[in-house]
Amino acid sequence: MEAKAASVISNLKRSVIKSGKPLQQEVATSVPNGPTSYYDLNIEPRYDEAGAIVGIICAATDITSRKLHEMSIEASRDQLKAFIQHAPVGIAMLDKDMNYLAVSERWKQDFGEGYANLIGRNHYQVHSDVPIELKVIHLRSLAGASFRNDEVMWGRADGSNRWLRCAVQPWTDLGGAVCGIIIAAEDITEQKKADFERSQANQAKRVFWERLSDLTRREREVLSAALGGMGNKAIAGHLAASIRTVEGHRARIYLKLRIGSVIELVKDAANVDLTLAEVIAHLNA
Repeated sequence: MEAKAASVISNLKRSVIKSGKPLQQEVATSVPNGPTSYYDLNIEPRYDEAGAIVGIICAATDITSRKLHEMSIEASRDQLKAFIQHAPVGIAMLDKDMNYLAVSERWKQDFGEGYANLIGRNHYQVHSDVPIELKVIHLRSLAGASFRNDEVMWGRADGSNRWLRCAVQPWTDLGGAVCGIIIAAEDITEQKKADFERSQANQAKRVFWERLSDLTRREREVLSAALGGMGNKAIAGHLAASIRTVEGHRARIYLKLRIGSVIELVKDAANVDLTLAEVIAHLNA
């Protein structure tokens, strides 16, 4: 046994004899150029019939395998923490009680709720409005399952909706036992808003085109010419028709489209981000 370990054990023995209280401590020992061994040392006082301490009872259990396993897990965990902390995306590592062990800078920015340090804080205390659907996913992941969802709606306590793209998976020790979960999340709320606005705009355009679909071929020709700046006389000459006929077509066009003039139709087109050229091309198609 090396001198340092022997000194530690001697001090422990003297402490037990002096205090009369048992002690338990892990002790590391090694030989020169050899591996380190670890022992769980238990020292208890031994009494005579009169109750006086006359010696000690010392028991040592070799815990080298367990200790090396724990050290390996800790090293692996530290590497994972370092990776998460420097990841360019939102990632959090949590233990089985949902307490933060490591978070990336992006996670702090997007989900830190203003806390300067999240480590040690409970996820559900930081986010008291986590929906039950996500809590169920967390529980299942703690049981060993992995999840990915590209669109998760998080209804916030303030009444707003937050959309996430997220993945949840367990992290384990070297023996495969689940020690907690890792959550990777991206806030896609602005993207969802843009998608919704784009969908609304496309729907508005479809409604506009549907209005024009009720026109006959001749009415489309008249409207196209009118949008191109022609008056009734010019349109009549262009289509080889009478002015009265053109006027009749325009009246029916206004009635079908529920407008009072072509200017009003141009404004309706602009409101759904359609240009005059697009409307004329559509009519002539």
